[in-house]
Amino acid sequence: MVAWWHYGKARPALRFSDLRLLVPRYRPTATTRATTDLRLYFLRRCVWCWALAGPRLAQPTPITTTEGISLVLVVDVSGSMHEVDADWGGQRISRLDAATRVFELFVLGGVAPGGQTLQGRPQDLIALVTFASYPEPVAPLTLSHSVLLQLLRAEQSRRPDEGQTNIGDALAESLLRSSRLRTSKVIVL
Repeated sequence: MVAWWHYGKARPALRFSDLRLLVPRYRPTATTRATTDLRLYFLRRCVWCWALAGPRLAQPTPITTTEGISLVLVVDVSGSMHEVDADWGGQRISRLDAATRVFELFVLGGVAPGGQTLQGRPQDLIALVTFASYPEPVAPLTLSHSVLLQLLRAEQSRRPDEGQTNIGDALAESLLRSSRLRTSKVIVL
């Protein structure tokens, strides 16, 4: 950038018929100046491309091994899950909200409304598949349980016209999700 600014600005020219009368010093010829300008042009383009690529220093990523199992949570989001008939600690909530809260306790752990304490599943790979008329894989097997639960909380029950309950396809989809790993596999419906 400095070279472009230096060579790019206009300079007053001295027109004189004989340069030998001036103090002898190196004056680049038109060819060397053109070559230098071309080299600076390509250098400038390379630096811009390098800056746009955004080089980063490689940071070591710690890899921890776990002895957990592979879980696939299969959640019904059909139209019937919109019904408000579940009881959660004396509060009436929808079936989908109840299922979401139960899965949160199952995954993260905590105290259930009955007073029972659950440990959670911090070592397990967990995937999420929702289904109504068709199964939808929401999240692959992951250890990022907080993201998985955010995706589950964002789920809404489907409209009545697509609110059929297709458990068979959902179980087949969850079997495909869990079949790639050599760990123990569990499907929670």
